[in-house]
Parts: sequence; structure tokens; C-alpha cells
Amino acid sequence: MNIEIFLGRFHPLIVHLPIGFVLLAFLMMLWAKRSKSTSFHQAISFSLLLGAASALGSVILGWLLASDGGYDDSTLFWHRWLGIGVALLTIFAWLVNAGKIKASQRVLPATLWVSVILIGLTGHFGGVLTHGSTYLVQYAPGFIQKMLSENATANEDISLPSQPDSIAVYQHLIAPIINNKCVACHNESKKKGGLILTSQEDILNGGEQGEVVMAGDPYESGLFQRVVLPQTSKKFMPPKGEPLTYSEIKLLEWWISGGASFDEKLLDKPLPKEIETLLLKDFHVSVTVKPYYERVAVEPASAESIDKLTAVGFSTKPLSADNNFLQVELTADSPTFQQIEALLEVSEQITWLNLGGKGITDAMLPVIGKLPNLTKLSIEQNEITDEGVQELRKLAHLQYLNLYGTKISDKALESIKEINSLNSLYVWQTDVSQEAIEALNEDRPNLTIDSGFQFENVN
Repeated sequence: MNIEIFLGRFHPLIVHLPIGFVLLAFLMMLWAKRSKSTSFHQAISFSLLLGAASALGSVILGWLLASDGGYDDSTLFWHRWLGIGVALLTIFAWLVNAGKIKASQRVLPATLWVSVILIGLTGHFGGVLTHGSTYLVQYAPGFIQKMLSENATANEDISLPSQPDSIAVYQHLIAPIINNKCVACHNESKKKGGLILTSQEDILNGGEQGEVVMAGDPYESGLFQRVVLPQTSKKFMPPKGEPLTYSEIKLLEWWISGGASFDEKLLDKPLPKEIETLLLKDFHVSVTVKPYYERVAVEPASAESIDKLTAVGFSTKPLSADNNFLQVELTADSPTFQQIEALLEVSEQITWLNLGGKGITDAMLPVIGKLPNLTKLSIEQNEITDEGVQELRKLAHLQYLNLYGTKISDKALESIKEINSLNSLYVWQTDVSQEAIEALNEDRPNLTIDSGFQFENVN
């Protein structure tokens, strides 16, 4: 049994007594001066005596409690010595008021004013030690937070990007849980158990008991173990405030089970069905990624631009009534370079482009590479080679590429691999080998590659 810690934990029980007694003496002094009454002298003296005794007791018990460790040294220094200052000033004020020390009439009021100010400062640093630096302003309106503390932050909601492929698991899902439910006791100012949870480095460093996150095993991770204990347990976390919700517990468990990565995106690997359901139910986030053209907006193409495009052999249709993107198809055979160059008139608006079987050559593909919002490109059955495909690497949002019946080989896949947005590729009736396709699939498992029908030999 540690008798020092046992006694020290009575510090919160009596620490408010000197605050009340000194403030009472201060208020009686103000009232006596205003009413010019001497009848408060004995009451003020008695209140100061009780304040001095309780302040001295608070200092002693607080000193014992601090030996438990886990407190920020700087904050503890100020709280400790300001508290000692309050005790000494209160004793001095009692001695002056009781006539034990001869002093002018201005000394007692000045001493009490200083004592009240020190009580406020001591209480502030005590609150920081107990609840963390953001406790006072955590739920305050934004303008108050800004005035009182540059570093204070409100209770952080889990607010997710609308697109699931933009969600970072730790940043958007796990960090808000830790910040809301754990950081009040585990920060730079208050290091309960020697543990800080305000950064990746601190989390990985763990606390006095060692690591708190065991990647791949939540049930051996202290961070998870503490939040699923019965709330009656002394080790249950958080000890104060709202416990983690079912959803927060499941997210924390899933994050640790998956390796506790601090960089992983939500869709980097398959999601358990339970997490999909949880995200949809609690955060209204579907894990189905919307097509690029549904996520961005462009200005409508001018009537003059559409007319020019039609005049050189293209047909255009609106992609949908909800956006200004166009699906464009070449109707003329064997186009010239100038005809293809006309596409730049509506380069921002073209998102689907069909040039299949129309005599397109490698020399024309640099123009196609300048269509910034192209998501679907059909250039099958044309004289396209590996060299021409290199020009398509610039298409940052291309999702569908049809190259069947062209003259490409394995080398073209090196360029195609650089189109990170691509999810559908057609290469049947080309010189691309099955080995190259399998190698690309290993690098890009989410890319669907259609290489035509594969027949097994039948003996």
C-alpha cells in the first residue's frame, strides 16, 4: 500500500475549502468597507483562519498526490507554488487581521486581492492538470475558444469526406474518437500512466505499461482493452464523461485488427460488411465511389463550339441532365489531324469519347491526352501502337479504356499502369501476353482486364 498516494487522493476533497473561506473573507471585507461597519471583524478573522488551515492542508495533500507522477512538469510547478503562495498569503492576512502583525489598513485589502487572483490562477492550472488544457473551453462557442486559447479545440465530430476513396482511416475516423474520449487525460499537460495520445509518435511510444496499440490484435492492445471493460472497473476508460459508443468501439477494433495504419485510406483494402453497414447507418457514407463526372462540375459548352465539332464529323450528346459533360462520337471515317484537334474546342466538357474503328493513329493521341476530364475512351480497332498509348498517361481521371484490335504489346501496359484512375481495360485481339496481364493484375488488383475468351485444351 502506498500511504502517500492514499492520503494525496484526499486533495480534491479539501481543495475547495480554502477557495470558499478566502472568498468569503474577501466579500465580507468589501461589504464592511462599503457599509463602514466594524461588526465583520471577527467573522473575517475566523474565515481567514479556516482558509489558512485548509489551504495548508491542501498544499500538503497535493504535494503527496503529485508523487504519483503523470503530470506535466511545467503546469505542476505553477499549480504547486501558486497554491503555496495562496496558503502563505492567507496565513499572513489572518495574522494582520488578528493584530498579530502590525501593518497599515491598506495591507489586508491588498493581501486579499492578491490572494483571490492567485486562487484563480492556481485553480486554472489545477484544472489543466486534472482535465487537460482544453477542458475549460472544449464546448465553448468558437469565438470564446479563439479568445481564451489558440490551441483549444471543440469536441471534434466525426465528419467524413463525401467520397469514400478520400477518407483516411486514422485521420477521419480514429483520431476524432481518441481526441474526444481519451486526450483529456492523455496529453502533454496530463500524462496519466505516462501515456500521451495526441500524435502518431506518442501513441506508438505507449506509456508506463508499454505499448498500447498492438497492430493486428485489439484484445492485446491497452487502448482497446480499457474501453470495453465494465464501467464499474477502476481501469475503465474514459473514467469521466461519455464512454465510447458501439460504433466507436467497432471502428477502433477494426482499425487495430487491420494493422493500425496511420496512412491507410478507407478503400485501400476490402471492408468488412459490418463496417460498411456502420458507415452507412451512422455517417451516411456509402463505400460505392461515384464516377468522376458526378463529383465535379464544368461550365456548359457554347453552341458555337458544338456546331464546329458537328461540322467536322462528330456527334455530341449531353451525358445527363444533371451536369454539362458530353459524350462525343466520331462519325467520319479516316479523320485528319485537324478534325481530331477540333475536340479541344470542348476539351473541358468531353468525358466519354468514342473513336473506335475510324482510322485513328498514334499521331492523333497527343490531342486526346489534352482532354482533362475524359473518363471513358474507346479507340479499339485502330492503328494504335505502344508509342501512341504513352500519350494517354496524362489522363488523370480515365476509368475505361478500350484498346481491343489494336497493335499494342506488353510494353503498352507499362504506360497503362501509370493511369491510376483506370478500372476497366480491354486488350483482346492484341499482342499483349497473358503473363503481362497477370503481372499488371498483381500491381493493380482493382483493375479489370478483359483479354478475350480463354479456351482450355481438351484432350
